[in-house]
Amino acid sequence: MIVSVLKIFLPDINNIRKEWKEFSSKRENQALMYSFIQNPVALTISGERDIERKNYDEASLKFELAVGLLEMHGASPTAIQPYQDRFLAAKKLAEHSAIN
Repeated sequence: MIVSVLKIFLPDINNIRKEWKEFSSKRENQALMYSFIQNPVALTISGERDIERKNYDEASLKFELAVGLLEMHGASPTAIQPYQDRFLAAKKLAEHSAIN
């Protein structure tokens, strides 16, 4: 009886995982989630890890958000350029992997 009651009140973990996967698979939802990270270096480190895993779309998004953060806070073009270069390279990799 206790198990039955617990099943009623505890969420279905598999269903939650499925819904989370569906939510996080959309680019706009990913951008929303990553926008809570307010450190361009953290986004870049995570983007580099995505490059290693060949997840170029996510890497591109993270580099793009890093550039946006730097621009929003008035960083100099010199400071932004390495992030911009990494974003463009990741974007090119993402486009190339989509073709193949």
